[in-house]
Amino acid sequence: MAGWPTRISRSALGPTYTNQRPVARPDQQVGAKVLNLDFWTVAGLAGVGPQAFAVVNGGAGSFIARNETWNASGTAAIPAATRTGAGNYTITYPATVLDETGQSVAINLYGALVVPQTTSASLFGTALATSPNVIGVRIRNTSGTLTDSNFLLLVF
Repeated sequence: MAGWPTRISRSALGPTYTNQRPVARPDQQVGAKVLNLDFWTVAGLAGVGPQAFAVVNGGAGSFIARNETWNASGTAAIPAATRTGAGNYTITYPATVLDETGQSVAINLYGALVVPQTTSASLFGTALATSPNVIGVRIRNTSGTLTDSNFLLLVF
């Protein structure tokens, strides 16, 4: 099985574990119940949790903050934030990244949630995965005009 960022299933993590003998020292031993719950949780979150987040400076089209689940070591290529016009942005992630074993794994993004960072209700955002590693973002005011704004992006 290729590693992260592949969205894994519980079965991809191996069999359901059983204890060979009772856990005698819970402070020193990990029982099957704990491992099975951990694997169940990891597989569940891998399927529904964001793969990346970013806070983007809308005027400059640059990152204020960002992180990606596949970049635990901080060595993956940095994504690019580009402002292509008023209220129109493209976030491009690398097409492939290395998993925890050093294997190349393709990025496959499904979509994103965008939230304009404003204290008023005058802006709304839309986002679309335009390819497996690219997210297009549009920020509009209440009259539908594209307008610049900082925004939070959750990528799935």
